[in-house]
Order: sequence, then C-alpha cells, then structure tokens
Amino acid sequence: MPVDVFFRSAEDVGAKTNQLDQVKELFLKISPVKEGDIVAVKIHPGEYGNTTYIRPVLVRTVVDLVREAGGIPFVTDTTTLYKGMKL
Repeated sequence: MPVDVFFRSAEDVGAKTNQLDQVKELFLKISPVKEGDIVAVKIHPGEYGNTTYIRPVLVRTVVDLVREAGGIPFVTDTTTLYKGMKL
C-alpha cells in the first residue's frame, strides 16, 4: 500500500521563518493525522563528528503535534551498519 512521505530540506530554511514554525505550518497544512492513527516519526541519529542530525526539539515538536491531533506517535530511526567507525 503506497504511503505519503513529506520531506523538508534544511537548505530551504529561510531567515524569515525558523524550522519549528515551518514544521508546525506544514503539519497543520496537510493535517496528516486522524484520531487513533499510529504515526512513525522517522529520524536519523547522526554519525560521529556530524552536526547535520535532526535536532531533538524538532522531533519533540512533531511528536507533540501528532498527540494533539489524536495520533499515537513512535520515534524510529534510520541507520546504516558500518564495519568500522565512519568519519
């Protein structure tokens, strides 16, 4: 069954609107959650030495929005298995 995935590039972040406001605006615009929906909030935990991971405050914002809409959120990650440390 096909599902919709929504993506917001960090490069699109403008000086006029911060990321938290953009996340809230997109969420409310698409109204993706219905009462009782189980919702995966997909993150990437980052890599050693990398600063481009998703900030916890953004994840928390999405989780709160899902709950406010009546959904049941769970956080899941996207990882890659490396043989050794990746720098």
